[in-house]
Amino acid sequence: MRRRPEQQQLRSEQPSQRLLRHLRLWWLDVNRVEVFVNGEIQPELSRTRAEHPEVFSNDIVKFNQRLAVTLPEDAFIIVAAIGERLQLGRVMGASGGQRPPVAVSNPIYVSTTENLSTTENQ
Repeated sequence: MRRRPEQQQLRSEQPSQRLLRHLRLWWLDVNRVEVFVNGEIQPELSRTRAEHPEVFSNDIVKFNQRLAVTLPEDAFIIVAAIGERLQLGRVMGASGGQRPPVAVSNPIYVSTTENLSTTENQ
């Protein structure tokens, strides 16, 4: 038996449950955060600094919000953040510093029906 790396997973007792997740992004300047459920963007959960300045900051914690995600079935959630028209800066060197800051979470697996296994038989 071989073990897979541990994955973050949550279990919901009821189908179509609203799942509350607290999203925080530290250090990296961003101005857009997107939430994907089963690979599809969720526009109602998207946040931009222009439209939601209250959840973005210039302090150490750059983004801070609790979001409610409705899941009708087993799902995986991915969060992506980017600093559109921003640059990483000189800490990344001459060529790398001109790239935009980007962060993407690992998938968060949510089961509404059964326990998700992280092992496989081999």
